[in-house]
Amino acid sequence: MGIVRELRDLLATEQGRDLLRSAGIFTVRDEFLSALRPPQQRSGLLGAQDCPVYLHQQPSPDFRISVLRKFEALSALQRARPEALGAVYLAIDTDRAASSKAATRIAWLDAAGRRHALKVTPPGTDLVEFRHVSTDPRQLARVAATLEAYVRQMRAGRDAGLARLRALRPHLAPDEPISYAQYAAELGDTLLHRHLGFRPHRILVSALTGTAAMRDAVSVLLANLDGFVRSFNRRIAQLRSMEVATAVDPLPDDYLPFFYSCPVDGQRVRLRRQRIGGEDCAVAETRAGRRYAFPLRRDEFPAAALFASARWSPDVLLPVLLNRQFSGLIAGRSSALYLLVQGAAMQEVLGMPLVPVLVPERLGEAEQGPPGLLQRWLVEPDRTGECPTLG
Repeated sequence: MGIVRELRDLLATEQGRDLLRSAGIFTVRDEFLSALRPPQQRSGLLGAQDCPVYLHQQPSPDFRISVLRKFEALSALQRARPEALGAVYLAIDTDRAASSKAATRIAWLDAAGRRHALKVTPPGTDLVEFRHVSTDPRQLARVAATLEAYVRQMRAGRDAGLARLRALRPHLAPDEPISYAQYAAELGDTLLHRHLGFRPHRILVSALTGTAAMRDAVSVLLANLDGFVRSFNRRIAQLRSMEVATAVDPLPDDYLPFFYSCPVDGQRVRLRRQRIGGEDCAVAETRAGRRYAFPLRRDEFPAAALFASARWSPDVLLPVLLNRQFSGLIAGRSSALYLLVQGAAMQEVLGMPLVPVLVPERLGEAEQGPPGLLQRWLVEPDRTGECPTLG
C-alpha cells in the first residue's frame, strides 16, 4: 500500500471529492441543503423543524478550533434555512473520558508559543463515561486560578480578559460537584453563544438510549448484524485498496455495537456476543474481573435486558442508529471517513441510505492563534468596549 489518503487529501482533489459525493458526503453547502429531506421517523426531542441536522461531539468545556468549524457550519445552515432547518448538538456523554484529551482539558498558548493543557476531570476517571464522572470543585478552582495567572501575563487586553474570566467563573468552577457531562456541556454552550451568537438545541446521547426510536433502530441492526459486519469489512478492504484511510478497523465475528458501564467502579467495557447455555448473550468483563451477561433473546426486542440496565451506550455506529431521526449531519475529519464505511453497509444490508453529510469548508484550514475556544474568547479584542454578559 502506498501513501494513505486522509480526509484533507480527498478534499484536495476532484477525484477525492467525487468519492465523498458518491457516498452522500458533501463539501458544498448548497448541494447539501438541496439533498435534505424530512426524517423518516419523528422524535419529540428534536423540535418541530422540518429538517433536523446534527453534529455529534463529546461535551467539552473548551472546544478546539476543528470542532468550532463544525458549529460554524451548523450555524450558517440554520441562518440559511431558519424556518425549516433545526440545528442539533448531540453531546456524546456516553463516551469514556479518555476518548478525547481535548474534551477533558482546557488549552492555552502562551506568549512564548508554549502549549499548556489544564485537566478538568478528576484522576482515575479515564475509563468512566462522561455522564458518570463528577467534577471536583477544588480541582476546578485550581484550574481557574491558573487561568487567571495566564491572563495576568498577557501583554495586551489584560483587564478585559480578567473581567471576562470573572464573569465566566460560576460556569468554569462551580462550588458544588456536578456531572462532568453537565459541566462541560453548559460551559461549552456558554462560550459558543458568546463567540458565535449561536446556541443549537443540545441533546445528551444518554437521553436517547431508552427511547422507542432507539429500540427500533437497535432491533433492525441486531436482526441484520452478521450481514452488516460482512459488508462493513468489505467496504474497509475496498477503500484501503484505493489507499483511502477508513478511521475504523474491520469488525470481529463477535461484534456488538454496545458498551456497558460497570455499576461498581464505572469502567466502560465493550460487550461481545457469546453463547451461554445455548443462548446468545452480550458479555463484558472489567479489568477487575467483574463479568456481566445480558441475554439477546429472539423476541420482540432482543436487547431488552441490556436496555433495562440503563447503563449501556452505543459505539461508533451511533449515526446508523440515529439515521431515521435526522435529515443530515455535520462531519469532522474522522467521522467523514468512517461514514464512508458505515454508509455503504447501511445501504447494502439495511436498505437505508445515509442521510446527507456536510464536511465544513474551513475544516482543512491551518489553525492559527489560540487552540481553544475559551482562550479565544478571553483574549479576542473587545468589540463593544464592555465585558459581555454571560448566559
